[in-house]
Amino acid sequence: MSLVPSRECGNCTVCCKVLPIRSPELNKTSHVLCEHCEAGEGCRIYPTRPSLCRSYYCGWRMWEALPDGWRPDKSGVFVDRVKFLSGAEGEIPAQYDKRFMVQLLLLRADAIDGPHFAEVVWTLVHGGIPVFLGICGPPGFQNALVFLNEPVKDAVARRDRAAVVAIARQAAATAATHDFRPL
Repeated sequence: MSLVPSRECGNCTVCCKVLPIRSPELNKTSHVLCEHCEAGEGCRIYPTRPSLCRSYYCGWRMWEALPDGWRPDKSGVFVDRVKFLSGAEGEIPAQYDKRFMVQLLLLRADAIDGPHFAEVVWTLVHGGIPVFLGICGPPGFQNALVFLNEPVKDAVARRDRAAVVAIARQAAATAATHDFRPL
């Protein structure tokens, strides 16, 4: 795995909060700041952090196509890979490759209106990558995700920024009505 050379986590600690970490060294649930993290500062045990933490990088660190200003704490969007769960075949049309999927997890509702949001959606959807818009669940629960490709495909084809943003707002409202599932 190669990282974008110019991108560093800096004082971003979003992954230290939103991700669940299940390892022998650490048993942290989702949407709770890790006990070893100082918000806005970073990991207090960085040199000895668990291997799961050592090997994890958010989408912003890995994908050069994302704008430089899209570090999660700045953009309000946490970009992450989504694993396909067996039994979810009906949620994603068959023509999509389910080996690599992405979630755009909203950390703030207004992130949809932020710079480059529509353009990032265009890039992913145009590339045929399954994209989910997500909202954070409560502590200990999964995020609520809505498949975005089909609803935005016409707006993406027209490069209609306003339509992509409006559809993303609707998707976020739909996600907010979902029953969150415990981890």
